[in-house]
Amino acid sequence: MTRCRQEPVFLVAVAPLFLLSIDFFLAPALRNTSFFSRDCSVFALVVRHLSLQPVDKTIDKTQSAVSPLRLTIFCFLHLPLIALANLLGSRDAVYDPSYSGLLLAAAKVLVFLPTAVLLTRQTRQSLLRQFRPELIASGIALLTYFPFRLFFAAWSFYSTLLAHSVQFLAGLFVTGLVYVPGTSPTIRGPVLDVHILFGCSGLDGMRLFQILFFLLLVCDWDRMRRWRTLTGYAAGLTAILLANAMRIAAMVVIGNRISADLVMRYHLEAGWVYVTAVFSCLYSCPTAGCLLRTLNSRL
Repeated sequence: MTRCRQEPVFLVAVAPLFLLSIDFFLAPALRNTSFFSRDCSVFALVVRHLSLQPVDKTIDKTQSAVSPLRLTIFCFLHLPLIALANLLGSRDAVYDPSYSGLLLAAAKVLVFLPTAVLLTRQTRQSLLRQFRPELIASGIALLTYFPFRLFFAAWSFYSTLLAHSVQFLAGLFVTGLVYVPGTSPTIRGPVLDVHILFGCSGLDGMRLFQILFFLLLVCDWDRMRRWRTLTGYAAGLTAILLANAMRIAAMVVIGNRISADLVMRYHLEAGWVYVTAVFSCLYSCPTAGCLLRTLNSRL
């Protein structure tokens, strides 16, 4: 544990947390759970790495203390980001599709850049050499965890694609389905009309998958092939979106073939039951076991 506390890499994970808390207080528009997912991923994966592999000697020889000048520059570099976030407005600016919303999204990611000034050039190079996979994984977590703004910006396209997919799947069992375009597309059936809202996008299922996948990474990080793991991550997110389309299609089929009242009364609770069943199958079926063995393979 003493060795871990002396590692400069923990400055990259721990130092921003304190200042980000101040940023969130001074600029509420900057609040984002992706920051904490990134820091948790860095901290957990680095601890896992250090528990299995020796520390790089070049890192041991670097000065672990942060100079007051670097710490001052680190703090002052956050001021423009705070000013930009307050200039753009409230947290509702995240819904703004114009340039101001994009600038706010960029500011939320750029809050990590000042962390680089805390470390010397030699230390940064040593960290990148020893902890490159962990830092890349944390960057992916920062950019992909709960991609609310991405889904919101692409909702007009994605909702159309989702509605047509639902119409095709449900049309295999129900005749006479009609697609009605709109901000919230509608699948009009002979008995029940199903409106596809933004809450039906599958974001909650993606977030749950990402949390479970992160736990898998922490447990088996040392045995995983990095690119295969990234491929499995992308495939898992795709599977969740496909499962979400099947969930909505099932509601259309049940509502028009069995009971419309049943769907209207229990569709929210049934959604969570369905997601739980999907994850149970994903992590217990033989196919998932083969996938995990492939990710862990060293061949």
